[in-house]
Amino acid sequence: MKQEKGIHFNGWLKKPETPWDDILGILGDAIAIFIQPHWELIYCNQRFQYFLEYTQDELRGKTFGDFVAEDNLPKMQERFYQRLLQVSPPSNYEIRVKSKSGRIYTMDVMAQLYPGNHKPLGVLLSMRDRAEKREQLSLWKDTELKHWASEESEAKHRASRELGFQTLVERSLEGMMIIQENRVRYANPMMLEFIGVSESEMMGRNVMDMVHPDDRAAMKDHIQECLQDLSSQKPHELRVLKKSGGIIYLEALCILTDYHSQPALLVTCRDITNRKRQEERIQELIITDNLTGLFNRRHLYNELNAEIQRARRQGSPLSLIMIDIDSFKHYNDTCGHIEGDRVLVRLAEVIRRFKRRYDSAFRYGGEEFVVICPGIDGKQAMNVSERLRNEFQKERFASGKNGFIEVTISLGVANLKAGDSTESFIKHADEAMYISKRNGKNRSTLAPNNGGDR
Repeated sequence: MKQEKGIHFNGWLKKPETPWDDILGILGDAIAIFIQPHWELIYCNQRFQYFLEYTQDELRGKTFGDFVAEDNLPKMQERFYQRLLQVSPPSNYEIRVKSKSGRIYTMDVMAQLYPGNHKPLGVLLSMRDRAEKREQLSLWKDTELKHWASEESEAKHRASRELGFQTLVERSLEGMMIIQENRVRYANPMMLEFIGVSESEMMGRNVMDMVHPDDRAAMKDHIQECLQDLSSQKPHELRVLKKSGGIIYLEALCILTDYHSQPALLVTCRDITNRKRQEERIQELIITDNLTGLFNRRHLYNELNAEIQRARRQGSPLSLIMIDIDSFKHYNDTCGHIEGDRVLVRLAEVIRRFKRRYDSAFRYGGEEFVVICPGIDGKQAMNVSERLRNEFQKERFASGKNGFIEVTISLGVANLKAGDSTESFIKHADEAMYISKRNGKNRSTLAPNNGGDR
């Protein structure tokens, strides 16, 4: 298996110097990363090991096909390839997975891209066993709602079932409601707590008023599909507006039913706000350089490719600044790697403070950094470059002899030209930076193909 430098170690994800394991380890979901071409497992958390009944050593070398039911495998592989090609957005799937002992679990699965330097390496899966929720929904639908639609139930059965309804629904840790014609007809206490409203405020309310504006169109389509029984028990994630003004993430599961002899939706909602925040943090860890806090090289290629496409679509300029610390190896050898790391961190802080608001900064590798400058040409980007150079030159660093010295940087600037690819664009900025080095260091140079000096 061809490996990208710094990402994999002997076929297993190298443990990073971040809270990665701590964050993934506490998730209630089973987390696993599979990479192409054979969908080999390169990382999993303890929850995944618990469900599959394997130790970490036993999981080494396993592929996705070792865990999924055979009749589910072709469909899931096709969905993975669609995600890699970005044909389909991140979405929930239902699959059956098999443990070491042969036990079968039905899982909700969210598949997200796991990025590489130039293209996605594979998928990051978040999985949750849905058996408990299905049993609860099935019990409610088969007993309580059928009872509501029946006018012939005997009084003693009604009293018994109503007691069961109260126990099941009103004490549930999941939000539950019935909506009919987009209006709330019933909401349990947990649903009221999610939104932060009283029962009187909730009854009769248009459900769309609670949905985040950016999620309303998708939610309308989902409700319409459920009413046509096209998405039975297919979970849908959405953002919901609280009365206090805050936003929470809910996972909603809708079931078509009858309420007073009219079509309605039985909806259960689980608060997944913490999970979404953790997923966002995980995504941040994937694209962030551990030492400097800037974006890393993997994320640079994704962002630069997107900016190039945007610039060409809008006919706007786009510039790139390549930065390298002068004589950094000598400084490291003289003062030590701890002091060298301080130089890297301070340069990142200068770039963060003095770049433009809409610029994005990346650690390219070692002592090299990159700044993407949308909306300005090469000559305007030279002004940004010079500002960064001058501000960094004001910094002082330990000399290794109980004194302090200045450390300088050389910079190269390139402007996007017709025919430039992501790689050639970076190459032009890199060449300009090396011209700065050859001409005495501590200076900025505009790329020759942009009219700069050679």
